[in-house]
Amino acid sequence: MKGELFTHEVSKTSSIFGRKKSVNVVFQGEQACTDGSTIILPSLDLTGDVSDSTADVIRGYVDHEAGHVRHTDFDALRCLVTSVSARTTTCCVLFTTRWKTCGWSVG
Repeated sequence: MKGELFTHEVSKTSSIFGRKKSVNVVFQGEQACTDGSTIILPSLDLTGDVSDSTADVIRGYVDHEAGHVRHTDFDALRCLVTSVSARTTTCCVLFTTRWKTCGWSVG
C-alpha cells in the first residue's frame, strides 16, 4: 500500500475508533502513544510502499491508542502521574483493567 494512502487510512480510522473528530496522527520516533488528542505512531517511510506486516502492526497500534482516546480520562490520569514513563505504564495498566472489566479481550 502506498504510504500516502496508508496515512490517510490511519488518520480516518483513529478518529472513528476514538470517536473524536479532531484526533491528530503523527508518525515519529519508535513508540506508539497518545495524549488523548494526538496519536503518535512509529516513524515510517511514507514516500514508498508500506508492507502488509508493517501495516498490520501500525493498525494494531491505532486500535490500542484510539481505545485510549475513547476510554481514558487523561485529566484524572495527569493528576495521578507526572512522569512520562510512569504515566504510560499506569495508563496501560488502567486501560487493560477497564477492558477486562467490560468483558473485552485484550490480546
